Amino acid sequence: MSRQRVLLLENDAVLESILCDLFAEEGLEVSVCDSLAELLTLVPQYPRAAVVSDSWIAGDYQTLSAHHRAEIQALSEVAEVVLTTGADWARRIRRGEFGTVEIIEKPYTMDQLLVAVRAALARAAGTPPV
Repeated sequence: MSRQRVLLLENDAVLESILCDLFAEEGLEVSVCDSLAELLTLVPQYPRAAVVSDSWIAGDYQTLSAHHRAEIQALSEVAEVVLTTGADWARRIRRGEFGTVEIIEKPYTMDQLLVAVRAALARAAGTPPV
């Protein structure tokens, strides 16, 4: 049986390394993506994976543009997503606004992230979270 997989998009190299180690310790396979485009090419290859992404949305941390809102919505329709961000707009997003996308505001604890990732993997597999 193959291990559960996380598709990781993180622009901070140190945090990326920490997260890769954390997920590996949890018995998860990790595929690191360098861009949203690369992430989108991997999603169909791993339909039961969870996507863990730092917000790829650079620039304005106050508001979420219609374009970026559409990108998040589109990704949420093809994958279970845990979006991590320190942007101010994240505080104004309502639960369920992007389907099952879980938005975790920075700073977060590793335990918070693992709970969200386990829930996303369970949804992707169609099983109740453990």
